[in-house]
Amino acid sequence: MDELMGEDAVTSRSGPDAKGGVAIEGLDVHAFRLPTDGPDGWEEDGTLRWDATTVIVVEAHAGGRTGIGYTYGDVAVAAFVESQLAAVLPGGDALAPGAAWHRMSAAVRNAGRSGVGAMAVSAVDVALWDLKARLLELPLFRVLPAFHDRVPVYGSGGFTNYPTGRLAEQLAGWVEQGIPRVKLKTSRRPEEDPRRLTAVREAIGADTELFADANGALGRKEALYWARRLAGDWDVRWFGCVLRAHLDLHRPARCRQARAAPHRPGPPAVAGGGHPHRRPGALVHGRLPRRRARTAPPRPGHQAPRRAVPHLRRTPAAPRPRLAAAGGGAGRHRADALPPARGDEDGRRPGTDAAGRDRRRSAG
Repeated sequence: MDELMGEDAVTSRSGPDAKGGVAIEGLDVHAFRLPTDGPDGWEEDGTLRWDATTVIVVEAHAGGRTGIGYTYGDVAVAAFVESQLAAVLPGGDALAPGAAWHRMSAAVRNAGRSGVGAMAVSAVDVALWDLKARLLELPLFRVLPAFHDRVPVYGSGGFTNYPTGRLAEQLAGWVEQGIPRVKLKTSRRPEEDPRRLTAVREAIGADTELFADANGALGRKEALYWARRLAGDWDVRWFGCVLRAHLDLHRPARCRQARAAPHRPGPPAVAGGGHPHRRPGALVHGRLPRRRARTAPPRPGHQAPRRAVPHLRRTPAAPRPRLAAAGGGAGRHRADALPPARGDEDGRRPGTDAAGRDRRRSAG
């Protein structure tokens, strides 16, 4: 592994002691470039081809212990940790990683919380939680805290440029190690996928759960077609189909509608979103949130323009209430007993013309 950044350039271990806790002494951050071992040094999935992965490793120090966190991205993530976060944490309480997260989030406001900023904060956050677990001498999953004693795992790989023999060998090897679920990449060259899937299913056996991931290579109709075919021909239980037209927020919702209930015949579970953070208009559980129509107030003497607001349905006006009692006699309420609504006979407000404009302003 080639280290891309030196330790001395990114170490900060000064600051006041934490009050009532264990003071964070500082951070070390490293960046390593890991070459891939695919054919001719390349790996590829449905939409991307790469020859290396850069791993960012963060070490957080306190009380004679070191917590480790990591992420992958560009070497710029390590530089971001050094320039924006390394000086924020020393002196804080190592047993309060949540408070440290808030300080980091505030510190990167102008530098950017998304993208590189989110990767940097996440790597440091993981290191701080690991540090807390080591200081308390507890497993990390107990400190988080845990909601389950066991979690399912799967082996992920099966890149689209792997020869069929290597593909089958890789996934079958994970099954031999006791991993009951495996995933391969698809949809780079869809005409080759049936042969690849058949070879994998024969290699892993009928009892192993098989997953597939298109990585955004398919449109909505293509994704629905392959979801059904994957389930029917190769018993694929999960299909990742982040859609090619990812800006059309309706399409992932339609793709999710193809999901079948667990343990019932039909398409596999479909993951059609793929957005790491929520943004205005983003999908929430496969549905679009409601948007409020915002229009500027009209200028004096002018009618407010009608604006087309996306994703809003035209709502008819509420009907006039009608009341009627079940029985007759005195005290019976009837709709025709209600006083007339304020306005002219055609329902317009007093003093307005047929278009709803003020007659006085129209005359002026």
